[in-house]
Amino acid sequence: DNIRFVGTDGYRLAIINKKIETNVPYDKQYLFPANSAFEIANFLSNAKEAVILLGERHIIIKANEDELYVRLHESENYPEYKKVIKDYSNDSKMFAYKEALTKALKRVSILSPQKAVKFTIKENLLSLFSTSDIGEATEEIEVLYTPSDGADAEFEIGFNAEFILDILRAASSDDPVFYFSGAEKPVYIEGGEGELFLVMPMVF
Repeated sequence: DNIRFVGTDGYRLAIINKKIETNVPYDKQYLFPANSAFEIANFLSNAKEAVILLGERHIIIKANEDELYVRLHESENYPEYKKVIKDYSNDSKMFAYKEALTKALKRVSILSPQKAVKFTIKENLLSLFSTSDIGEATEEIEVLYTPSDGADAEFEIGFNAEFILDILRAASSDDPVFYFSGAEKPVYIEGGEGELFLVMPMVF
């Protein structure tokens, strides 16, 4: 009795698991374009509950006495996303307050045309840094950081700020958890119950 939504663009991955009531006795995968996902989200934005009818070429969503028809993607192939998910429980861990991180990221990324921001974590302080031809920007916020066994006390990694902001907007928790295993390795972010995000770092 679980529904899983998965989306990826090759640089980031989102997996959302939710408990539902269903009479479907088997596992089934349905693919639809990203723009359809936005339509579904808008359609359900004011709905307390919905009914989803599953067809071979389309799905029908009923909510608030309205119906939305969504045509499914013709291809049945989807990236093997499960292969990139590893056990990250022993990685370095950072708890960050979503509102503070969002505001700091927006301010510091203004100067960077590529939205490149460097994260520097030392003890329980996160420093954000960006630079461009017109100057530099720095922000600092308090976090809760626990290095993994053998990891350095100070850690640096670069991100596309928009990728992190998108994740923060989607996360339901006020204090998402970041898991780091290296400056060039994927970062796992737990955004709330049943919400896992993966984002690739960028060279800063």
